Amino acid sequence: MIDEDTIYSALGWNIAAFWQKFESVVIEYRRRYMSRDQWTGFEYLGGRMIVRIREVDPVYKVPDMYDKLIPNK
Repeated sequence: MIDEDTIYSALGWNIAAFWQKFESVVIEYRRRYMSRDQWTGFEYLGGRMIVRIREVDPVYKVPDMYDKLIPNK
């Protein structure tokens, strides 16, 4: 498996932004359609990447364009 430092170095910011953008969608899908443990691994990974980012940059905030899902019109 890949260690956390390697994941953070390669994709940490993208994973964090992706998780924060789709977190509400995943939680709603869990509630409606999937099992309660669906995507828990990615939820954990996204949370760990956010923690790592905030260790480096304590004032980190997800850019507004990644903050939530905005469907195309």
